[in-house]
Amino acid sequence: MEKYWEEIITGEFKKEVLSFTEKWTHLKTPAGNLLYRISKVVIRENKTFLGSEQLLKENGVDVIIVNNAACIEMMEGFIKNNPELWNEDIGV
Repeated sequence: MEKYWEEIITGEFKKEVLSFTEKWTHLKTPAGNLLYRISKVVIRENKTFLGSEQLLKENGVDVIIVNNAACIEMMEGFIKNNPELWNEDIGV
């Protein structure tokens, strides 16, 4: 695991069910977390696309947004270099 994930997953985190996601574009992702009663969700970045974080919070899920600079840079580069593919992925 990357060093910063090791820093996040310490103490009580190891005793709970977690979900990790790079990208949060579909409602099915948070719906799955609610269906399987995942108590904590770690979102690596939500600057390039704001997802359904509020839905999770309203249903008692602990949402942790890391906003890792490398991940944001990677997603911004992907969106810039692949606008048609990105728009298809997010349903534009």
